[in-house]
Amino acid sequence: MNPFSIKTPETLTPENIASLFVDVFSDFPRILAQEHTFIQGARGTGKSMMLRYLEPLVQLAAHQVNAVSELNHFSVHVPIKTANYCLAELERLDGAPYWLLAEHLLILNASHHIASSVASLFCSKEHAESPEIQKYVKDVIDLTVSSGSIIDSSNGADLLDYLPRLFSRERAAAKTYVGKLAFIKEMIPYEGAIFSYEDFFLPYIRLTKKLSCSPSGPIFLMLDDADNLPLRMQQILNDWVSYRTTDDICLKVSIQKKYKTWRTSQGILIESPHDYADIDINTFYTSKQYSNYYDRIEKIVHRRLEVAGFKNTNPVVFFRQVSFRIKHFLIFLRK
Repeated sequence: MNPFSIKTPETLTPENIASLFVDVFSDFPRILAQEHTFIQGARGTGKSMMLRYLEPLVQLAAHQVNAVSELNHFSVHVPIKTANYCLAELERLDGAPYWLLAEHLLILNASHHIASSVASLFCSKEHAESPEIQKYVKDVIDLTVSSGSIIDSSNGADLLDYLPRLFSRERAAAKTYVGKLAFIKEMIPYEGAIFSYEDFFLPYIRLTKKLSCSPSGPIFLMLDDADNLPLRMQQILNDWVSYRTTDDICLKVSIQKKYKTWRTSQGILIESPHDYADIDINTFYTSKQYSNYYDRIEKIVHRRLEVAGFKNTNPVVFFRQVSFRIKHFLIFLRK
C-alpha cells in the first residue's frame, strides 16, 4: 500500500477518513460554530477532508461519539464538482425562469444528499418500520406534493430509501426539460415541480431535525468547491446565507479564491462577520506565525505511515531509508 497515494476525499469511506484525518488547523473548532461559514483555501489544503470528517458516520468511525444522537450537528457533505451544474442550456435562461430552475436544481442536489445520509444512518429494519420514520417520510412526501411532485403509490413510498430516489427523479425531470431547450428557439412551459428554499427546503430541514434519532443541533450543509458553481448560482447560494437561518441550517461552504461574487440575486452584498464567518486556511501554509508548520506536516506523514502498516516509524528515518533504497536501485539499473 502506498501511504501517499492521492485519493479525493469524496471517494474515501468513513473509516478511511476517520483513520487518515489529523487536526492540524487552529481554525478547525471555528467550523463547528453555529453560523454560516466560508472556508477559503487552494486545492490540496484539506478543505474537503475537514468537511467530511464532520459527517456522522465518520464521527462514529473515529469513536468521537457512541451514537449519532450525541452529536451537536448533523453534517451532510454535498460535493459541487460531481453535480454538473454548468448546463449551457440553463444559462440561456433569463429572469424568473432561470432563478426558479437554478435554485430548484441546487435544492434537489442538497435534498438528495440529506435523504441519502438519513437512509444510511437509520437503515435498520427497526428504524425503517418505526412509526416515527413512517410519519417523517410521509410528511416529506406531502411537502414535495405541495411543490408540484406527482407521487406514484406503487413505488413503495413508505420506505426510507424512497426519498433519495424521489429527489433523483425530480432532478432528472428538470435536467430533461433544460436539455430540450437546446433544440428550440421559443420557451416551452415547465410543468414539473419547483422546490424553493423557504417553502420546501427549510420545512424539509426542520422535519429532519425533529427525528429523535438524529443529532440535536442544526444541519451543517457542507457545500464543497462552491467556486465551481456558475455566477448566478453563487448568487443564489449567497441568498441562502443572507437568510440567517442558522438555528435550523448552517452553510459550510468551501471555496478557492476564484469565487466570483459576494452579492445575492437581488444585488445585496453579504459581509463578514455580519452574515458569515470567513476562514482562510491558506494562512496555515504561508503565514510566519505558524512556526510549527513542519511539526504538523510530520504528524500527517506519521499518520499515513501508521495506516499503511509502518508502526512506530519516524517519518525522517523512513524517508532516509526510502531514499537509500532508491539510490541503490538506480545504481543497479546503471550496471
